[in-house]
Parts: sequence; structure tokens; C-alpha cells
Amino acid sequence: MSYNLGQIELSISDERLLKAGLEKDALKKGDTESYYFIRAKEAYKNFDFSQLSAFDKLEVNKVRELFSQDEELSSRPLLFVMYILHRNGFLDEKYFKDPKRVFDLTSKEIIRGRNVNVPEGIITQDGKLYGIGKDGHIWLFNFLNLSGIDTSDNVRYSAFCQSSNNIENFTTQQTERKQFFSRLKEIEPDASPLYISDNQAVAINHLRLCYNMATPLQTFLMNNTADLGFAGSDSPHAFKANLDTFWKACPNDPLDRTTMQAYRRAQQTHNKQ
Repeated sequence: MSYNLGQIELSISDERLLKAGLEKDALKKGDTESYYFIRAKEAYKNFDFSQLSAFDKLEVNKVRELFSQDEELSSRPLLFVMYILHRNGFLDEKYFKDPKRVFDLTSKEIIRGRNVNVPEGIITQDGKLYGIGKDGHIWLFNFLNLSGIDTSDNVRYSAFCQSSNNIENFTTQQTERKQFFSRLKEIEPDASPLYISDNQAVAINHLRLCYNMATPLQTFLMNNTADLGFAGSDSPHAFKANLDTFWKACPNDPLDRTTMQAYRRAQQTHNKQ
């Protein structure tokens, strides 16, 4: 298949340089947009990504494989990365202003709007949630770093809704949303604890109130989190620090240290058996 790659306003050597810079900056946490990302977006602003639509339904690793096997596509070092960023909506200049993709979870409006659909994403220290695209949290993490959004001590938010079938009535009933908060396991080592900010604690609690209001915060933290200290395998230092944070940030939702420590010990005992 032939593609119109002449729309890309870069030489091959420049693409190699930008690709190397992007890969480095995609893992760099900071508050400044990547120079390489600015250059790449400018160079690809007139590129017609619709000519790559045959890849849209494929998993990212399969796309990577097919690009590498295609002589024409592989001739452009930066094309794969820019296509994936495009199909996740990360080249859209309106992403950060899209109310369906970026949420201030510290706002009580989140609780009032119970019908709001908060996507899976990454919660930064200021309590904002940035929604993922087709290819998951790791590409969102890369995009945020390239955009100058500080991802230090970010919280990975995952969620799904279970459905149950009523055989007698031939209907499907949707149950409550299952939510989970943890480190970004795709990039960060398993051993590192996660210390959250006051705003992140409020954000987690607001999502609980939005989708799992009947579940007390204490129960929610013990069953719906990892790496924050509340599970048996988590760091005891994270337990103390994050418990104090939730006490301070969510004073209307009491937590019992003794009960939560007993839960941790019970999990530790179970894991050793």
C-alpha cells in the first residue's frame, strides 16, 4: 500500500533526532513541555492520519510490528509514535480543555453530578484526573510528561462496570463501578510505595462518593487500593503517611487505625500460607 508521507515536514535525520528526544522526555517528570514534542507536532500538523485507519482497531504492539515490517512506514522513524499519540487523541490541542477527558476531582461538582462518566486515567498531585486513550495508562503517562504535566507520585485509576445477566427476563443489569487506585505499574518498580497528596486523597474519596457511596472510606481503601499502605503487602511507611493524609483531607469519613492494621496483618498471614 502506498502512503502520502510527503506531508511530513521533516528530514529523516531530523525525525531520528526528534524520536530520540521524545523517548527520553516521555519518561522525564517535570513542568515544561518537551521541545522535541513541540517540533514533532508542528512537523506532523498537516499529516493525514486517516490514511492509517486500517491500523485503528489493532493493539499497539501489533501496530508496532506491522510498521516495522512495512518498508515505507518504517522509513519514517517518528511515524509510529505520532500515529499512536494521534489515535489516543493526544495530538488534539483541545485535550486539556475537554470536560470528558480532564477532571478536577477536588471539586464537589463531581459528587453532585452522579451521572458523570469519569474515564480511567492518571490522578496528579493537584487532584486532576487525565483520561486515557485507546492504548492505556502508559501512553497517557508519556503524553503528560511530554506536555509538561508533573507526574510525580501520580495515582493510576482503573475502573470497570460489571454486568449480570437475568436469565428469566433475558436482560443485562449493570452493577456498581469497580474502582482501583495504585502506582503506575507499567513504568514504576513494584517495591516503591506511593505517597499521595491531600488533593489526591480528596480525589479518591470523591470518586468513591460518586460511584460507591454505600462503601465506607475505610473499607474502600482496604479493598480498592494497592501501594498506598492499606494492603498487607504494602509499605508500612506508606500506611502511616497516607492514613494521616486521609484523616486530614477527609475529616468527615472516619478511619480506625487499629482495624486497618489488623486487616493488613491478616492479609500478610494469608499471603504467607
